[in-house]
Amino acid sequence: MMEPKEKYVNVFFTREKLTSNEDSKKFYRDIKNSMDTAFEEGKEEGKEEGKKTMIVEIIQNGVSNNMSLEILTQLTGLTEKEVLDIISTL
Repeated sequence: MMEPKEKYVNVFFTREKLTSNEDSKKFYRDIKNSMDTAFEEGKEEGKEEGKKTMIVEIIQNGVSNNMSLEILTQLTGLTEKEVLDIISTL
């Protein structure tokens, strides 16, 4: 005669311990997912910030080497107005 599986589980853990353990696992997974998401968002923000810095450096070097506005827009992919705005901050 087979006894219910739950009976064997309860030999080792009380219902409260099982519930507490499940709650701990849920809490851990929630925290881990939040941290993973924050990390990925941080990586994306870092990439965008790095791209902006690179564009400013390209424009700065271009201005130093007397490159035309047309060439700077082609190199950076920005509009003339965007390039001029960056130049005005240098």
